[in-house]
Amino acid sequence: MCHAGHKIFDYALVNIAPILPATLAQYAREDQMPIEPDLDRIRALGVEPITGNFVHEGDVLRHDYDHAAQAVLHLALSR
Repeated sequence: MCHAGHKIFDYALVNIAPILPATLAQYAREDQMPIEPDLDRIRALGVEPITGNFVHEGDVLRHDYDHAAQAVLHLALSR
């Protein structure tokens, strides 16, 4: 990701886990849909996508903070 010509992110967490059909239908009724990640385009920005299951499904979709934190810690410890 670039801002004013300067790269500000080296990595991006990208959810690739499927979303339940009932949840997708609920969002579709509100004319909403998930964004399909374009990993090649993310890489073209100079950002390395870290893929995984980063979604928590309840009444609404939220980030799964535990999975996201684990991914960030793993990244920090492996670099």
